[in-house]
Amino acid sequence: MVTPARARPAGTTAQVVALLRLRWSLIRRRRTRIAILAVGGCYPLLLAAVVAVGLRHPLGTHEGLQLLAPTALAGFAVLTLAAPLAAGGGSELVPAAELVAFPVRPAAVSVGSLLLAPLNLAWLSQVLVVTFLLMDVGPHDVRALAGLVTAAAFVGCATAVGQALAWLFVGLRRHTWGRGLVITGAAAVVVAAVLLAPAGASRTLDRLPTVKLVDAVAGLGSGQWGRWAERTAIVLALTVVALAAGNRLCAWYLRSAAVPARPPRAVLRSGGRYSAAPAAALRRMDRTVLWRSPPLRRGLLILVAVPAGSVLVAGSGSGTAALLPGLVAAGAALLFGVNAFCLDATATPWLASLPVDPALRLRCRAQTVLLSVGGPMAATLAAVALGPLLRGAPGLSGAQLVTAATAGIAVTGWVTATCLHLSVGRPHRAELLEPRDTPAPPGALAAYSVRLSVAATLLGLGFTGAGRAGPVWLPLVCAVPCACRVAYRVRRTALAWADPVVRGRVAVTVATG
Repeated sequence: MVTPARARPAGTTAQVVALLRLRWSLIRRRRTRIAILAVGGCYPLLLAAVVAVGLRHPLGTHEGLQLLAPTALAGFAVLTLAAPLAAGGGSELVPAAELVAFPVRPAAVSVGSLLLAPLNLAWLSQVLVVTFLLMDVGPHDVRALAGLVTAAAFVGCATAVGQALAWLFVGLRRHTWGRGLVITGAAAVVVAAVLLAPAGASRTLDRLPTVKLVDAVAGLGSGQWGRWAERTAIVLALTVVALAAGNRLCAWYLRSAAVPARPPRAVLRSGGRYSAAPAAALRRMDRTVLWRSPPLRRGLLILVAVPAGSVLVAGSGSGTAALLPGLVAAGAALLFGVNAFCLDATATPWLASLPVDPALRLRCRAQTVLLSVGGPMAATLAAVALGPLLRGAPGLSGAQLVTAATAGIAVTGWVTATCLHLSVGRPHRAELLEPRDTPAPPGALAAYSVRLSVAATLLGLGFTGAGRAGPVWLPLVCAVPCACRVAYRVRRTALAWADPVVRGRVAVTVATG
């Protein structure tokens, strides 16, 4: 009798490749595959164009641009730290609930999250900015390729460190002592931000580690290769350490998640009292589910605290006052608004069978989406208006405040209408119970991110131009066609939702996939 050889588990690389193939096979729509391939093929060309422009059209003689480079690098680092925290450790190639029978290595989960980090319009755009600035501050000849190496090392290091810290934080939150430690650390960050705001951010920005990195690249023009090699090697070493630490921390988190110390909060907390009125009951149920979901609660808190805190400490120029609130609203929509009915999850068939007017259900869900999108936008708008006053700087004029408020409200309405359209037309199966759950697959979220961010940016630029070109009432006039477009789109979504076939398809998709 021949004993069969024991099968060896696949290595990390083989498992990551297998998970990528599985994720690709789950994309059944041909147009979606073509769009992903088109974006993946165009981005390297766009990056090459940015490098070519940085070499052929140097702007480094502009003093303001040289001072901007360290701040831009620090902003990218903050972005890469905040994005994994909002995602509960990063996105998943394949949901863990669908891979229970397969022995996936923790390192494969960690590497898969790193590979999905570029599926973010903010990450992609910031990489272009960082690459251009580091190419521009250095010499504009073949030596500028050294600046490209530094840019790649910095991007990899910031992304790896962000993923490692995210695994650390989500692992700590699995324990009682860890949650207290995380809350204490968050409170310390808030106190530091409040103390730094009155003193001004210029001295803080001058002491950032990115200043030394930019100086090393700028020193290549005078032949200071030793300083460049030393600081780039430090960044590469930090990248290797962060990758190893991320794998270890991911394994620690997965072990603690496999045997939770306590049941999830959604299980511990029972339902409260609901009003006899159907509308009040539906709204209260939506808000309760929204706040009990760990990824939604964490994401909303981060989107309220991080942009508002950054504006209070570092400030916001008059040119970005009308852009930032809209971009925050677009980011908040990605928490669940693009798939709003995923809040019901497996209870969707039961809720669909209740004797409730479908229009009332859609209206209550729209109010929940509007609340989750408008809350972070309002907090950012308040920070834009009050930040200069706290720092002792000149505040925004009345026209600028009107422009920023009008742009924020218009973008919030536009984003809400888009979310309702996507929720009814393209539902997805999702359960927002675990910290790393997402309302849609990574590819769909990337497409939604591009769609919402581009619309928010264009609207913000349009209102900014109207505020600068005309009187104070011109942005209000420009908001009228935007409101008409939002009302028309909401009306079309309501007519589609009135069809029982459409409601049945949404219920079946959300409940069973």
